[in-house]
Amino acid sequence: DEFGYAYRPNVHMTMHSPFSDLQATGNIGIVEPREIEFVTDSLGFRNRNDYAGQALFVVGDSIAMGEGATQACLITEILKTKHGLDIYNLAHSGNQPPDYLNHAQSFIKINGGRPKAIIMFFEGNDFARFQPVTYRKNPLRPYVYFFQNSNVYRFTRWLYVRAFKPDHFGKPLVKTLRNLPIAFEPGYAANVTCEQPIADEEMRFSQFFDRLNGQIAHVFFVPEKYRVYEPLLDGASGKPLPNRNWEYLEKLTRERGIPATNLYDALDHAAREALQRGEYVFWRGDTHWNCLGMSVAAQAMSEALRGGKSDLQRSLK
Repeated sequence: DEFGYAYRPNVHMTMHSPFSDLQATGNIGIVEPREIEFVTDSLGFRNRNDYAGQALFVVGDSIAMGEGATQACLITEILKTKHGLDIYNLAHSGNQPPDYLNHAQSFIKINGGRPKAIIMFFEGNDFARFQPVTYRKNPLRPYVYFFQNSNVYRFTRWLYVRAFKPDHFGKPLVKTLRNLPIAFEPGYAANVTCEQPIADEEMRFSQFFDRLNGQIAHVFFVPEKYRVYEPLLDGASGKPLPNRNWEYLEKLTRERGIPATNLYDALDHAAREALQRGEYVFWRGDTHWNCLGMSVAAQAMSEALRGGKSDLQRSLK
């Protein structure tokens, strides 16, 4: 209960995804079917094995968890299999910084204060007004789960969500890239293009970092898909995008001596190279990165983690 959100534990299944999230919400004509292996451990997080004393764990949202990707493509899987870094995945779809904080504090507490957190901040929706959340034990939860796991609930819930979709839920922003459609979440794109500086009094990331004082190994900034692809779009203006989200995050981490890495350069370079082969680092019809994008990010993360402070270097050996 202290983690708030988790998946059903001890799952090993394969599912067919006929299309991506922006196609599902906007019927944009971009279909990218894929097979997804989905594995969870006994805590309900996306790991092949239970936590076994790893020095580092990742918290984040669907980007860090690997939404829409098969298990072998998860960043934590690639870091382990290709870069020799065994890092536990404590991320969950839909989470935001208040959830990251609760997840990290709870996980550190139940493991004797030893593991350190890697925080992955996603530019698309993490830089919004900070609203603290708390999780409490719910004695009715087993009964709620029993109902939610039924096909009756799933089907009726799906019908309800589609029938009463909020008016403010904007249709995907569809552009063209080399004459092919590519879609973006409009709210995420608006966050990228917003020029107003961020006030810490509203965002309160400083409190986030201070409450995890000494327990953060590294912070990674994941740029939004629109930031990566806007300069490459057909008819792009060529005007530089504002960078208020990274500037805010970099300032706070620098002041506290927390290592922080912006993954933009790695993804930008890879996106341009991949485009020559007709490939992408994000799904064209999705808000999330694909296997290539996660592989690029894992490479950059490995380099950043191995170039860190000496105590971190020792913990990774």
